[in-house]
Amino acid sequence: MLLALGACLGVPAAPAEVTAAQALDHIREAVGWSALTGRSGGWRVTGRHRSGGSEGRFERLFTPTGRVATTAQSSSSVRFDGRDVWAIDDAGVPRRLGLGSRDRVLGRMWLATGLWLLPGASAGPASSFPSLSIATDLRRSTAQRLALALWTPGERWRATVLVDRERWLPTTLLEERPSGVVVTELADWRSNAGFLLPHRVDTVGLAGVRTTFLVESVEPMPRYAVDPFAPPPRPADTAFASDVPAALEVRLSPSRHLLVRPRLDGREVGWFLLDSGAGANAVDPQVADALGWKRMSSVAVVAGGGVRRGTYRRGGSLELGPMSVAGLTWIEQDPAPLSETLGEQVAGVLGYDLFARAVVVVDWAKRSVELHDPDRWSSPGAYVPVVLDGRIPCVLGRFPRASGWFGLDTGSNDTLAFNAPTVARHGLVGDREELEPITAQTLGGPVQGLRGSIRWFEVGGSRLRDVPVTLVEAAPAAYGAASPDGYLGLGLLGSFRVVFDLPHERVAFLEP
Repeated sequence: MLLALGACLGVPAAPAEVTAAQALDHIREAVGWSALTGRSGGWRVTGRHRSGGSEGRFERLFTPTGRVATTAQSSSSVRFDGRDVWAIDDAGVPRRLGLGSRDRVLGRMWLATGLWLLPGASAGPASSFPSLSIATDLRRSTAQRLALALWTPGERWRATVLVDRERWLPTTLLEERPSGVVVTELADWRSNAGFLLPHRVDTVGLAGVRTTFLVESVEPMPRYAVDPFAPPPRPADTAFASDVPAALEVRLSPSRHLLVRPRLDGREVGWFLLDSGAGANAVDPQVADALGWKRMSSVAVVAGGGVRRGTYRRGGSLELGPMSVAGLTWIEQDPAPLSETLGEQVAGVLGYDLFARAVVVVDWAKRSVELHDPDRWSSPGAYVPVVLDGRIPCVLGRFPRASGWFGLDTGSNDTLAFNAPTVARHGLVGDREELEPITAQTLGGPVQGLRGSIRWFEVGGSRLRDVPVTLVEAAPAAYGAASPDGYLGLGLLGSFRVVFDLPHERVAFLEP
């Protein structure tokens, strides 16, 4: 949301061949830059918020140094403390964002705080911000509007800002994603303390989910006893029973996926896929109805080959082995396509919301899954760092020619898959005649690629030889994204005893 826009009187229209530097100078004058940045204490913006059918209040705090905190009822919140980007879900669980998700949030924060207008911003200030490149886009420019292209290194986040040449105020933000373009319209400009602010900001996201911010007040930011930009402590919503074994009841599906059986509101409702590549827990809508779970807002669900519109459900309690959690949010999902893929009937998926709260130890050779309390967990082994791209845990992997970040996906029975941008960037196809074309069916739709092998792949200190690989050439969603570089599935993860310790942002690949 553009919070750094001000009044502009008498600014001449720039010629069609205006440079990015000239355009930024015009916009700075229109923004009322000195009024916005002249107060070191920052600003507090409040108003109403609507997203996917839910409504509530919102508050946004920001300072001229770039720190931002946005809190919205019935929605996740985002904070940038000057170094890290934190997303806080509606249960209050904070997660540190990395890779493309960090760039997307930071890119929006550059716009939200006006930092994209800082002189020399395109070179990247000496801070934890990414370098932001800015250039004019003549292809999208007209006599009435100027288009400015913005992107971060590796183009993990790319956007276009459309600027009204008469007033020199941005009117539209277009964010390019593999699965579509997210469009944000900025309207109802009003003066506040010497600068203009769009009092209505409408975003139409993936799958048509609409989010609206309506500003009601802008005032100097008050002093807070607790730093409002720092991440909050983890909520006390999870408990571990010391007298219940860590080992779970596990079933191996015909597709070699691991299934577990939780209790929801004290009832056994069926088997669930254990999926580290799922950004949220999912449940059969018939099960949710039987449990009396209320529908909440709509959400865009991004899968391997496409995007669909989903609905949140407010759940009750989840019990699995020694762990119990209260009040999780679930996405309702028809289990039929997934059950067909697995070869066994399931009632849903356990994803990020489970892995974020426990140490999950998975051993495919022994068909075992253990859950441990992260506050009491201690285990020898060489851990490697995990970064979250959105809600997907990613680790650094090395392969001939390069290295990259790869999502850990226990829901995929592939071995190693490279996303389409990574395949193109590193020339992984070339003239390899031994590659065979494939069409992989994912829950989101078909993915076009080539199947072959790679001489070696290294992860967690172990080097695997002659690894089967899928080189994705065309995919509209997750496999078409520039971040992460690819995914590790069961064919590779099954070679290890994997310790997922997401609460401590680490994972270990141990001998089974």
